[in-house]
Amino acid sequence: MVAREVIWTTTAERQLQNTLEYWLNRNKSPLYSQKLLQLVDKYIQQICQRPTSFKLTEYANHRVCVMGVYSLYFLYSNNQIIITGFWDGRQNPKEIKKKLIILEKQFLSL
Repeated sequence: MVAREVIWTTTAERQLQNTLEYWLNRNKSPLYSQKLLQLVDKYIQQICQRPTSFKLTEYANHRVCVMGVYSLYFLYSNNQIIITGFWDGRQNPKEIKKKLIILEKQFLSL
C-alpha cells in the first residue's frame, strides 16, 4: 500500500469547519460533528488506498468522494492527496464549480 500525505487546502478546511460549527450551533451538541469527522476520516483512508476508484469530475483532474449529502473533492499524486473541497450537496453547485476552477489554476501553475 502506498502511504500518501493528506493535505487540506485552506478552502476545504474552511468549508469543513463551517459545516462542523453549523451543526454544533444548531444541535447544541458536538455529537453529530464528531460523527461527521469520523466519516471524513474513514473516507480519506479509502481515498489514500484507492484514489482512482472515485469518480473523475468535469474539473480537470479532480475526483469526488460522495459521503451521503457531503462530498470530498480531491487531487492526487503518488505521494499526496490534496483535499480541495468539502461540500454539502444541499448548497448551490455553481459555487463549488467556481472554487474548484480557481484551485485548479493554482495547482496547474505549480
